[in-house]
Amino acid sequence: MYFKIKIFLFIYTILNAVNINASENDEHIICYFNSQAAYVRGYGKFDIERIDPTLCTHVVYMSAGIDRNGFVTSLDPDLDLPEGRDFYGQVNALKKDHPHLKTLLSIDVDTIIARNRTQWLIGSSIRFLGDYGFDGLNLNWGESTSDSFFEYLTRLKVNYDAYGLLLYTSVNSKNLVGYDVATFCRNFHIVGLKTFDLHGPWKNITGHHSPLHAANGEDAVDSTLEYFLKQGCPANKVVIGLSSFGRTYTLVDEDLYKVGAPSAGLGHSGMETEIPGFVSYYEHDYDLFVGRTWRVHFDEFAEVPYYVDTRRWVSIDSPESLAKKAQYALRKQIAGVLFWTLDTDDFRSGVLTYPLLRAVNEAISAGYTEVTTEEEHTTEEVTENPTTEIPTVTTEIPVPGELCTSEGFAPHPADCSKFILCMRNPLGQLVAYELQCPSVQALVQSVWDQGSSVCSLPQIDYCSAPTSLQKFANLIPVKNN
Repeated sequence: MYFKIKIFLFIYTILNAVNINASENDEHIICYFNSQAAYVRGYGKFDIERIDPTLCTHVVYMSAGIDRNGFVTSLDPDLDLPEGRDFYGQVNALKKDHPHLKTLLSIDVDTIIARNRTQWLIGSSIRFLGDYGFDGLNLNWGESTSDSFFEYLTRLKVNYDAYGLLLYTSVNSKNLVGYDVATFCRNFHIVGLKTFDLHGPWKNITGHHSPLHAANGEDAVDSTLEYFLKQGCPANKVVIGLSSFGRTYTLVDEDLYKVGAPSAGLGHSGMETEIPGFVSYYEHDYDLFVGRTWRVHFDEFAEVPYYVDTRRWVSIDSPESLAKKAQYALRKQIAGVLFWTLDTDDFRSGVLTYPLLRAVNEAISAGYTEVTTEEEHTTEEVTENPTTEIPTVTTEIPVPGELCTSEGFAPHPADCSKFILCMRNPLGQLVAYELQCPSVQALVQSVWDQGSSVCSLPQIDYCSAPTSLQKFANLIPVKNN
């Protein structure tokens, strides 16, 4: 049995395994999480201790509710409150060691409008936030709209300013049809654009759910942002939405698989989230490892990937595509990004936690670099092998020059259970990384098989002293920057 390396995602992770800290950036990185993920079974169980405050400038707790009298209340006292697991207290305790961090409590606008008791929202929300230590409120817009509530926002903002509280919102352009966008934006400190779920399996053709660009007037990240900016929403108040979940489809015909292919409807669900048509990044990432042979496509125009396996079709972002969106936010000089959500990223990865969020942080930390050459809009296909485990990154090491004359794998000069990955860093310099092959069920140490470029069980002696570098035909090439 071989332990093959999930090469293209693994290489990206290694190159971005650097020290980053959101507190050092001027841009907002607003991290949402669903508290109900605490009840997900198995790997997807998400507790407050899983939050990495160094990767966020703000953490938004979803969600609180409105009781029948119109007062803000906990939706899950056993989870939220001190007499239970005290998630409210735990999330706000993160600020003690991370003073840059701000915490917000989210409430669904649909609930507020349905209760129709906005007269109590100002006072009860200010008291509730103060009682539990939150720095502000996030209003999350769903399907409902209300003229009276739009007018009420001005009073809400004035009172929040008086108490030094933050007032944020997460919204999509459809929520504001017929309303003055500039006035709406004035009533919030930050306006988060939900630039995801722009396409989904509720339609009868496949499509990217969060494309950076789109043709023929289709919704996209860039067109949504441009709409808000042109309508008078100040750039320094706007953040674009980045997602860590995907939308899944079932193809009508597996031979018709490109964007816009006929879809029979909802696709497979994640094994833990169990929602048809939906998959978290950690579930999709695991699915790439085991039991399936995925074809990975990258749409150069939309600047996002999609994944195909027989009749299964998935639209989900990768670290690379989210980095591109973060770079776009920098180029547009907006306030930053929102990340939806922490609990659907791979927050427990054995190699590097939060690969998507880290890619966003790294792109923002690196700053925006002006592109001087026009990119050709083509579609590139890469085939990825299924795997079961990936090696552990140990460290960047100095090695003799003859071991890294080009990109690729090389045997370790001294330890059969390790090997060398030669990669170019963003400056174009060859760098050697020492990697450790995994143990099998914590009992048997796998060893490096140079001929097949995999970690293998040691029944056969694959570990002979290297005499020269070999070329590796099954290494997926990495584009040089």
